[in-house]
Amino acid sequence: MPEEKEEIKTLATWKSPLRVFKKRDKKHFTNLIMVVFLISAVLIFFKEFLLVGVILALVFVAYVNSSIEPPEFEHKITNQGLTSGGHTYLWEELSNFWLAKKDGKTVLNIDTKVHFPGRLFIVLDDEIVGEVKKALSKYLSFREEQKTTFLDRLTDWFSQKLQF
Repeated sequence: MPEEKEEIKTLATWKSPLRVFKKRDKKHFTNLIMVVFLISAVLIFFKEFLLVGVILALVFVAYVNSSIEPPEFEHKITNQGLTSGGHTYLWEELSNFWLAKKDGKTVLNIDTKVHFPGRLFIVLDDEIVGEVKKALSKYLSFREEQKTTFLDRLTDWFSQKLQF
């Protein structure tokens, strides 16, 4: 006897930008360039040219991320999984979720059981947060935001100090 497929039911759907966007002013980049110049001068004195190149590449990425608005993606939660940016993640591939605030926006964090990506970051509008949390709670466990790894804590510290 053939197995009947379960009908796909949409529990929540929304559109949001790829990442949290914060436009930076000229003063921010002036300060950043001055700090990078000082650090680069010290590194050139120690003949660490490769490290200077890495720092300049990171400054370029920060400039691009602060100058170009991210594209919008459609996200959908169904009874079979989560679809984000055209890629579907089945519930078996996802582990747990939590909500965090970044620059005044709510960010949905979902850990995955696959190697890449290890974590999904999805920006939420404030009016959809309750609906998304309710829909995800049916399939995934909710946990309070935790900085579990050294890398998480280090990234947050650098973000606060350098305001990227």
